[in-house]
Amino acid sequence: MPPGGARRYVRPLLASQVVGKSLRLWFTSLPQLVVVAAMICIPFFVLRWMLRGEEGWKTTLAGSLPSIQMLAVAAIGQSFAMRFVFQRLRGERTDLARSIAAGARRIGTVAGISLLLALPWIAYVATILLLARDLESSHGQRAVALAGPGMVLAGAAFLVFELIVLLVFPVATPAAVVEGGGIFASLRRSARLTKGRRSTIFGISFIYSLIWGIPTVVLALVIEFMMRSGPAQFLARAALDLVLASLTCVMPVVLYHELRDTKEGFGIEDLASVFD
Repeated sequence: MPPGGARRYVRPLLASQVVGKSLRLWFTSLPQLVVVAAMICIPFFVLRWMLRGEEGWKTTLAGSLPSIQMLAVAAIGQSFAMRFVFQRLRGERTDLARSIAAGARRIGTVAGISLLLALPWIAYVATILLLARDLESSHGQRAVALAGPGMVLAGAAFLVFELIVLLVFPVATPAAVVEGGGIFASLRRSARLTKGRRSTIFGISFIYSLIWGIPTVVLALVIEFMMRSGPAQFLARAALDLVLASLTCVMPVVLYHELRDTKEGFGIEDLASVFD
């Protein structure tokens, strides 16, 4: 719940302000944020390297790892970086180690939120893996006929739920870390904070996807055509993943701060005081 139970409208949420603050903080804190992202991403890099060259359903599993990695960074990375981000917004001297420790204290709740929101995605990946296994074991017309519609239906259901998560629950993790609520309380809190601001949040997410997506495509092509060595390509892509994943640690935290400020009038001093 908001401190003191205050509920007052202060000003509109501006996409430009959220994106601008996030990018400035990201650029000026990139080394520290990459450290946070690396703590989460490196185990995924190792697993992806181990699965390279595999065939059949293992190829599908390897292809799903980047999405799992992104979900993990979006949840755990936010919680680890939150105190650090608040300190930067307040103009204080930062302490990354204490920020990670503060986030780790809420890791159970954060993991629960992430798992709950990821269930439809897990079901989607499981469906794709099962269909891939069936096609691998049987090339009959029935297996082929079922695979296409099954993948389309699973993909459509997944996209619908992802849109709900994007617009309704983008700040559930910051709410859990700052306000100390449980899994469902934090989800409800995110739904209340985003209510009436979801069109702006959609715009923020669209801008973020361009910022994240365009460099990814361009640099991936550069890596593909400029580097001939497989290990060199893998390391270059991993470095690119780390840099872009570090932005995911910042944007939702800044969005949470702006939602609290614009809807309830609680600025950075009030929010950062939770960690003092």
